[in-house]
Amino acid sequence: MSEKTERAERRKRKEMAVKILAAQGLVYEDWLDERHRTVIEEGAPTVGAALNLLIENQKKGRD
Repeated sequence: MSEKTERAERRKRKEMAVKILAAQGLVYEDWLDERHRTVIEEGAPTVGAALNLLIENQKKGRD
């Protein structure tokens, strides 16, 4: 599928999602923000582990 076709398909999917959410009394941007928050919350343990590893490596570099 060409990039242009993919962009058009994504646009169509977004337009449909906006309409469905509006019919449910939801605002697309609010729904999307909630999805972002969910991804961040679910990814927090991974980010925390990566930060711990970074800190450990920094400590090792000072030794």
